Amino acid sequence: MNIFYLIIIVFIIIVLITTYFYQKHKNENYENYENYENENYENKIIINDDGFIKNKIIESNEDLNKDIPKVIYLTHKNTIPDYVIKNWKKLNPEYDIKFYDDNACREFISKYYPQSYLNYFNHLSLQTGAGPIKSDFWRCLILHKYGGVYADSDIELLVPIKKFLEKDTDFLVCNSVFENSLNPHLIISRENNMILKKCIEIYENEIFNMPYSYWKHSIVPIMTKAFKQLGIYHKPWTNNIIVNNTANKHIANKHNYTIQILNEIYPDDNNNSSHYCTYKGKKVLNNRFFTYDYENHTF
Repeated sequence: MNIFYLIIIVFIIIVLITTYFYQKHKNENYENYENYENENYENKIIINDDGFIKNKIIESNEDLNKDIPKVIYLTHKNTIPDYVIKNWKKLNPEYDIKFYDDNACREFISKYYPQSYLNYFNHLSLQTGAGPIKSDFWRCLILHKYGGVYADSDIELLVPIKKFLEKDTDFLVCNSVFENSLNPHLIISRENNMILKKCIEIYENEIFNMPYSYWKHSIVPIMTKAFKQLGIYHKPWTNNIIVNNTANKHIANKHNYTIQILNEIYPDDNNNSSHYCTYKGKKVLNNRFFTYDYENHTF
């Protein structure tokens, strides 16, 4: 009987400890959302379910008078099928399409960024299944340098970019169906974008020397963390965003800044080809061509 009671006590302790750490983690994730309804709305701007922030005030080094360059960047280890590029060009004839294989990515990084950046890219090349992680890093570098549109090569665009990109958008990204995260498989921005700059800083300061694992090196948690450090909070399971003007020095009453969010939909968790993104309720892209092999990252 004593052993029985001991087991019960140990079980209760384990439950209490687990509950404590779960609640602690939950509070850390939600502390910036809770009670915002009662706070000063001059310090917080909330994006509605249409996925569009208006009248945001964020400090940025970007030249907000410049148009976002009409260039679409795609990348893959070697080549991609012709129909991928043709689809982007057919829907967006006013855009230039630029494809980078691994060697072209290396040349770009070597020309414009420190040797440590190239070392990290080459280190990823040695990791099994890290092709998408290389493109995660490279997309931040290419868009921060030039601005324009980055898209994962497996995305099947369904409508022209001009059909969903708002005229006053400064940064576009997709949300994720997973809690409190983004899915940056499509990014649209100007050069010198502050969000991409913050992602690059996180890579350099935290990720370069971290033991490799796919999700820890993924752009998904890195950009989500960049948003948080800039005082931009993505509300879980929605495309709602809170911009906290008092979070840190990056938020200041200097510029109106517009962030646009596409909404990710998973109608079937077991079928990766079924996933897509919408804007204002309209389907704008499939996350993957049906010919893409998700597990091996190949067409």
